[in-house]
Amino acid sequence: MDIENDVRGASTKFYSALNRMLNGDASSLADIWSHSATVTTMHPIGGREVGWDQVRKSWEQVAQIATEGQVRLSDQFIQVDGDLAYELGVEHGQFKLLDSR
Repeated sequence: MDIENDVRGASTKFYSALNRMLNGDASSLADIWSHSATVTTMHPIGGREVGWDQVRKSWEQVAQIATEGQVRLSDQFIQVDGDLAYELGVEHGQFKLLDSR
């Protein structure tokens, strides 16, 4: 159960940082995300990014145009099997995009 609680804690940190990004501050995501060359991310605005430099840049771009954002996870399901753990759930979110013109 300790690993499941660790995953739940990591998820809480992730959604906290994600919500900060959707309100103009992407810096917290850097504290919890891998900085490797193979790390990936995908946003509803934009697409998939690969590699730490591209991932960080994409978050900074989202933070510059997003405001009044909030994302939460419902129906959370955490599965642990040996040294592998994953989380599934349904994200509910909303945010406003600033006019970048």
